[in-house]
Amino acid sequence: GEVLDVAIATGRETAKGDMDAMEAIGTLEARRQWYERWVTRLMPSLVASGAVLSLWVNVIYSRWFTGRKNDRDDLCRWQLPMWVTYLFMVCASAVVLQVGPLAGLLPRWEPALVLAANGLVLLVTLYWLQGAAVANFYFLRLRVGPVTKMVGIGFQAVLMVRPVTSVMYAAAGMADAWFDLRRLDAPTDDDNGVER
Repeated sequence: GEVLDVAIATGRETAKGDMDAMEAIGTLEARRQWYERWVTRLMPSLVASGAVLSLWVNVIYSRWFTGRKNDRDDLCRWQLPMWVTYLFMVCASAVVLQVGPLAGLLPRWEPALVLAANGLVLLVTLYWLQGAAVANFYFLRLRVGPVTKMVGIGFQAVLMVRPVTSVMYAAAGMADAWFDLRRLDAPTDDDNGVER
C-alpha cells in the first residue's frame, strides 16, 4: 500500500498537464485493491524469481574471476528441459480457463488460479534467462573488439531493464525451447570424428 501511495503521489507530480499520464494514475487508483491483492498472491513467485535472478548474476560475476572449465560450463549454452515448456502450457491454460476468454467453461477456483499465476511468473523469469543466454550465445561469438563487446553488453543491459524490450528475451527463450535456435543438439565436427 505504501509503495502504491508513493507511486501515485510521484506520478501526480510528474504528470502535470499530461492527460495520458493522469489517466494512467486514475486507473491505478481505481484498481488499487486489485493490485494489492494480486501482488500479495504472487509474492511466492516474485520472491523465487528475485532469488533466481540474484543467483544468476552472482554466477556471472564469479565466472568473470574464475573462468569456465569447458563448453558444458558455458552459461550461453544453458537451456530449460522440454518438460518445463509443457508445465508453462498447463499454467497458461489454467489462467485462460479461469480469467481469460474461456473463463465460462469451468467454474472459477481461486487456489488453481493463484497457483497457475505464480507458476507463470516464475516460468517467464526462467524463459527470460534462457533468452538472455540465446542473445549472448550469438553476441559473444562475434569477432569484435573488447570495447565493442562492452558497448554491446551495456546496450543489452538497457534493453533488459525496459519492460517493452525485456519481453523480447522471454520470447527468444520460448522460441529456443521450441525451435532450438542455438542448435545445441546438432552434431559438431568433434562428434563426427573430424579434426579441427
